[in-house]
Amino acid sequence: MVKPGSKAAIPPGVGRIELHSSKAKIDYRVVANPLKRYNLNNRSPLVKESDGSLKIAIGPKPVAGVPESNWLPSAEGKPFSLTFRTYVPKESVRQCDWTPPPLALAK
Repeated sequence: MVKPGSKAAIPPGVGRIELHSSKAKIDYRVVANPLKRYNLNNRSPLVKESDGSLKIAIGPKPVAGVPESNWLPSAEGKPFSLTFRTYVPKESVRQCDWTPPPLALAK
């Protein structure tokens, strides 16, 4: 689960962001799922926390405390690959002054 500690989880001034999950070490195709959700991006209806931060869950099942709209399904019991893309990023992203927050295992 991406569990950022601040509002800086969304990169400043990008044209578009996208988090994409795919099958790892097989064919890197998207994971079929009942939601037909294959990525999260700045156009997704993501729900922010009351402090403005954002929790995103990535896994085979929803995570308690994370809205379903913020869940990116992955395959049950199989490794997956995550790709984080920024489109038209500002200088702070290009120079690595901003980086995505680390992932944390949800329990």
